[in-house]
Amino acid sequence: MTKRKFTDLLGDRAFWRTTARLAIPIALQNLLISSFALVDTVMVSQLGGVELSATGMAGQWVWLLNIFLFGAASGGAVFISQYWGVNDRKGIHRVMGISFLVVAVFLLPFFLIPLISPSLVLSFFTKEAEVVAVGSRYIAIALWSYPAIAINSVVSNVLRSTEHVKLPMAVSFVTTVLNGILNACLIFGLGPFPQMGVEGAAVATVVSAWAGPVLLIVISLLDYVAVLDDENGIGILYSRQSVRDNEAGPSLHQLVH
Repeated sequence: MTKRKFTDLLGDRAFWRTTARLAIPIALQNLLISSFALVDTVMVSQLGGVELSATGMAGQWVWLLNIFLFGAASGGAVFISQYWGVNDRKGIHRVMGISFLVVAVFLLPFFLIPLISPSLVLSFFTKEAEVVAVGSRYIAIALWSYPAIAINSVVSNVLRSTEHVKLPMAVSFVTTVLNGILNACLIFGLGPFPQMGVEGAAVATVVSAWAGPVLLIVISLLDYVAVLDDENGIGILYSRQSVRDNEAGPSLHQLVH
């Protein structure tokens, strides 16, 4: 096989440099997201087997939520990448808004069910009364992190789809470290912080989870990232005009598909 054919099949150095520049930060961010939950597990494991099982069972609920969020945000990312390629900012804003709406639909039952009955969620995964009781205390607090996780998934996917891959990675690193520090302080009562046990782990999760989308949006606006600002403000919701023009309908159908 000649060098030209080999290059045609696998791409040249410029192609692989671009691929590495985009892929490596995304891979590192996914590793950090996984580490976020691992920190909770390591910290809570020191409280005992019941607490570890309880938070693990509660974690299965947010794991299911993340599956839906990943599908919704990734579906939007396909369209956003295409719009980015033709420099269509209005299209990016429209799909971003639709992504938020679809994510909100998926989020609603995952948020409301544990809000109304935390023990019902735990009973899906275990029948041990003690585990259900401890897990209910954890998820009753941790559920307030779910909207932040949903917002973060959409904004991160939008930034990655428009070649802004370093910011989501850096924010994931900050939130993971913050989660670890708050876990240590609130679970075990280090320094001036109260000793809260599994409730402390839940509070740490909520605070660090909300730090993610706040940092992403604020830094994006300060740095004038094109996909998050325009002359009319933050492009997170499609305009009424786009609805009147029936632009949102087909995109919503394709996004859900």
